[in-house]
Amino acid sequence: MTLQRSENSGQDAGQKPETYSEHYWPVLHRFLLSRLRNTEDASDLAQETFLRYYSIPNAEAVSRPDNYLFRIAVNLLYEFRLRRDRDLRFVTFSSKFSETSLDAALDDDPAQALTVQQQIDHVLAQIPLAYRQVLVLHKRDGLSCKEIAARLNLSVRSVEKYVARALAHARNASWDDSKDNRT
Repeated sequence: MTLQRSENSGQDAGQKPETYSEHYWPVLHRFLLSRLRNTEDASDLAQETFLRYYSIPNAEAVSRPDNYLFRIAVNLLYEFRLRRDRDLRFVTFSSKFSETSLDAALDDDPAQALTVQQQIDHVLAQIPLAYRQVLVLHKRDGLSCKEIAARLNLSVRSVEKYVARALAHARNASWDDSKDNRT
């Protein structure tokens, strides 16, 4: 995608590199927003694009600043998605804290413990079998991804994906089976 140049910009010969951000910001921001669907991320990447452009020692020598800016933006999009995908692979939380606080609460009320166990069973039933199997081995049995991979004859990477997907299913699952029975 190339930018349309304004009538008086010519080859941007009369335009100083500092004014590129005023001239190209709206189009670059729209471009990034169309790919990210998040205004804050698009603004951050647009700003980073200009920061990288301005850090070029001889930016005035760039014959097509519009093309150069978009090349920087595309590279930043690629880096952003790699980081985001890497971060989504690892869901972190303090399982010791949550287990300790849940155990303490359930010790006081056996009826509540039964209800919680039924809810957990209900959620697990909504998770696809392969994901559920890996999640149970990881969370209940405390096996590492490497141990699960060896036991199930899967790659470690597949086990990591299965755990992440199982957790995503659990987050999106209905925790109350009475809601499922209303339909």
